[in-house]
Amino acid sequence: MLGDLVGEEVADVLETLDGVTDLAPFLERVPATHFDLDPRALADATVTHARPESPFAPVDRVVSLRRNSESIRELSSIVALDSAEQMEEQAMESGPDATNEVVLQADVIEAILDNPDYRDQFERTASAGTVDFYRYDDRVPFLLGLLDDVVVLGATDDDGNPNVLVESDAPAVREWAERVYREYKAAATRYEG
Repeated sequence: MLGDLVGEEVADVLETLDGVTDLAPFLERVPATHFDLDPRALADATVTHARPESPFAPVDRVVSLRRNSESIRELSSIVALDSAEQMEEQAMESGPDATNEVVLQADVIEAILDNPDYRDQFERTASAGTVDFYRYDDRVPFLLGLLDDVVVLGATDDDGNPNVLVESDAPAVREWAERVYREYKAAATRYEG
C-alpha cells in the first residue's frame, strides 16, 4: 500500500516535470513579473515549437485555430503576414455576431502603417467593421489569444519571431486569460484609422 502511494506520487511528480520541461521555452521567454498564472494550470496544454524544418509552426497553428473560431480576441507584439492575411479573410466573412478584437503593441501598428504590404491589408481589415483594433502603448510581454474555448499563449525569440505556442482549454487558464486580456484592452486605445 505504501509502495503504491509512493509510486503514484513519483509518477505525478514526473508527469509535472515533463509538462514543465515542454513549457520551458515559453516560461523562459516570459517575464515572471507579467505572468502570474501558476504553470501547473498548463499541465495538460499542447505545446507547438518552431523547429528548423517548420519555423512557422506556432503561427500556422494559430491560423488553423482561428479559421474555425467565432470569437477571436488577441493580444500581440507581432504580426506575421500569413496571420494578417487570414485575419483579413476572416473579417470579410464574419457574421454580425462574431467577436474579432486585436490589441497590438503601438510600435507594431506603426510598423504596419509604414509597410505597404501590411498597411493596405490592415486598413481594409479595420474598415470592414468586423475587427476592432486597439493600440497598446507599452510593451506586450507575451502573445495571448482567446479563440472560442481555447486559450493560446506565445513567446518570441530574440528576433521577434514566434518560437513557441501553448494552447489550453483548462478553466483556470481561461479565467486568467480573460482577466489579462481585459486589463490590456482597458489600457489600450481603439484604433480609428
